[in-house]
Amino acid sequence: MMQITQNARAASRELGCRGIMANALSLGPTDTGLLRDSAPPGAWTEPPP
Repeated sequence: MMQITQNARAASRELGCRGIMANALSLGPTDTGLLRDSAPPGAWTEPPP
């Protein structure tokens, strides 16, 4: 996640003076009840602290 943020910041600094905005997306599963219910046992673990 940190690299995505750093790349977006670098792009926004380089391109901002030209009026170009930079956005970053971190794609992945969204923690919903449906996802947890449909996953096999043990497939969904909590992220490390």
